[in-house]
Amino acid sequence: MNIFQQLRESISTVDYLRNKGYRVTQVGSGYQLSECPFCHHHSCFRIFDSGKRWSCFQCPDKKIGKDVLDLEYYFNSALSYKESIKTLASSLGVDYVQDELSI
Repeated sequence: MNIFQQLRESISTVDYLRNKGYRVTQVGSGYQLSECPFCHHHSCFRIFDSGKRWSCFQCPDKKIGKDVLDLEYYFNSALSYKESIKTLASSLGVDYVQDELSI
């Protein structure tokens, strides 16, 4: 299992957002935040596919993320994708080999 698979299995998007202090509520078969963490519009940030994928319908660039890895990248937009993966791995205590971060 590579670092990307490990991270995806280590934490769901729902748990990731809860750990960051966001209140995630269940709506039907999915989840939502009362406010998007990026554009700050209300009731537009949705989490679906059993808490794995997410999307904001109001963000100017229509942020649509595949998983928690993309979410970490958007939260740390000052970092490269590789650096944001390292940050997430470190915060979850997931070990990785530098070569695994070849994108």
